Amino acid sequence: MLKFLLSVTYFLCFSINLLSHAFSTNFSKEANESIHWASEVYQLPSIWLSVSLAGQNEHYNYLTGGYIKGDDKKINEKALYKVSGLTKTVTAEIINKLILEKKIKLNDKIGKWFPEYPLWGKASIKDLLNNTSGILDYTKSFRWNENLIKNPTKIWNRKDLLDIPYDGSILFEPGTQWENSNTNYLLLGIIIEKVTNKSLSEFYNTIISGSDMKNSYYIPAAMPDDIISNLIHGYTRDQIDIAKLNASWALSVGGLYSNPHDMIKWFETLLFSKITLFKNSQNPQFENPFISLTTTKSLKRFDSIGFSSALYSMPTSNGILWFNAGYFPGYLSFAGIFPCSGIIFAYSTSRVPKKMNLQEIILQKLLKSIEKDEILKEKIMKYKTENQLPAFCKSEPKNEKFIFPDEIRNLY
Repeated sequence: MLKFLLSVTYFLCFSINLLSHAFSTNFSKEANESIHWASEVYQLPSIWLSVSLAGQNEHYNYLTGGYIKGDDKKINEKALYKVSGLTKTVTAEIINKLILEKKIKLNDKIGKWFPEYPLWGKASIKDLLNNTSGILDYTKSFRWNENLIKNPTKIWNRKDLLDIPYDGSILFEPGTQWENSNTNYLLLGIIIEKVTNKSLSEFYNTIISGSDMKNSYYIPAAMPDDIISNLIHGYTRDQIDIAKLNASWALSVGGLYSNPHDMIKWFETLLFSKITLFKNSQNPQFENPFISLTTTKSLKRFDSIGFSSALYSMPTSNGILWFNAGYFPGYLSFAGIFPCSGIIFAYSTSRVPKKMNLQEIILQKLLKSIEKDEILKEKIMKYKTENQLPAFCKSEPKNEKFIFPDEIRNLY
């Protein structure tokens, strides 16, 4: 039976894109087995994994399941997931571009844009980007998910969303501590529109087309019919179909509809953007943008968990990993970059598993497949010789027993 299932999964892998290539036969086999194992153990109606090697036009897609649980309709390259928190990496990149264009400053206080919320006025753009603002998270309000699921077609307005966490208190003074808050990235999206007099949709569409993401869409309100027809249905832990839930509550926090194949294209763009940034690290005034989650100070090395502009940094057995994850009721997504080896991967599932270690298990299995594959090692060496990598790659810290930050482990 297992042999039959594996033969089916190979067909699905190559049917999605005739240009897909497995890195090697061994890597292909182990990745297929790992993802099929995850779908069985975690009872996932669908799971899609994409892996690529930056700059080498090598990519690998594997998926199992269908659009709807129990349906025979095969998932194709136009299939969409709600990738939620991965949206924040796009929002952060837009903000950083506006800073480079001198339209805003990193240390600008947000009170100039939100006088109606004076308690938040001392927080800066930098605090929002780095989650050091102390502003409460609107998505952690009482029975938030329950209310969303009960009202899936409700169109939320921004004022209502911002009023939720504005309860007369803040968690801490800006810049003194770190705490993940989706309100930070909701505010950043509004700032983008206020500064430029353009809609977020315009910015997202520019990035989507510029990164050749042919099956990605920013949809801040009700879903059009063509999106609904390509959407993989998401399910609660109790197996309730909640595909109708729109993203009007998520906006610049989670309004992106995409799939892992497109997300590795976007994360490759991010990779080279960050590498360009670190080429300036020889400058004595250069400061690592990644900050420590415990001290909020700039990381001296990448030997502990850090955060910068919607990306976490964590040492693994394969070296430094930059990543983020996204939870949308019924969906879980994850994307990561190994900047010193060029490996990029992303996956999405159409159900949030009851067991909370899915991300760690998938990463552990992926790392083992990478580390023992000789063909893949040769391709990584090619990436290293063809690219001018940041100085930190010369003494890249590694950690055999990595642990995800609590914010990722407790994402849902």
